[in-house]
Amino acid sequence: MKNILISFVIFSPLVVRADLPLNIEDIMTDKGKLKLDASVTYINSENSRSELAAPIYIQTGSASFIPVPTEIQENGSNSDMLVGTLGLRYGLTGNAEIYGSGSYLWREDRQFDGESSKNRDKHLSDVSLGISHTFLKDDKNPALIGFLEGTLYEKSRGKALSGKSWLIGATTYRRVTDNTGKTLPGQEIGRHRSWESKSTDRSWKNRF
Repeated sequence: MKNILISFVIFSPLVVRADLPLNIEDIMTDKGKLKLDASVTYINSENSRSELAAPIYIQTGSASFIPVPTEIQENGSNSDMLVGTLGLRYGLTGNAEIYGSGSYLWREDRQFDGESSKNRDKHLSDVSLGISHTFLKDDKNPALIGFLEGTLYEKSRGKALSGKSWLIGATTYRRVTDNTGKTLPGQEIGRHRSWESKSTDRSWKNRF
């Protein structure tokens, strides 16, 4: 079985600024600004197998027969799937944003089992809406961002659903450089282990 995955992601802010160095916080949308996200994912899946076919039946008794295959038949399948996603983010405040996205799916399945067959399907896959909030910025503490996302529409196995899927979670991170590009204490190349102290550590948080 062979699988191929190709993904393209585009982040296109509607308001562009040339601030250097780039901070991770810049990923969050500024207050009153819009940000466009787009991605395209392509997946190819292939499965092949051999089976015994075209049997002849040999009588072994008055009412018993056994099949004896006379051919080896190559069976298999190949699938292509393309998913396009378009999203929009809006900054409510400097620490919070709302976002929405929609995905459209195109799929083609091909079967090879003596006779070739082909099935195609294309439909709106899902539409979701969410909100994220920065509770802690990456300063003295590692950053902490929480989010809540709900699915307004989703189609699975031919059935359309609404409000059945919810996602809540949080992410945290810590930069290794400050705004000037200088390495933070404890984060340089050859940094010490987290359970060991170092003269440049200002607190236990600098070990991480």
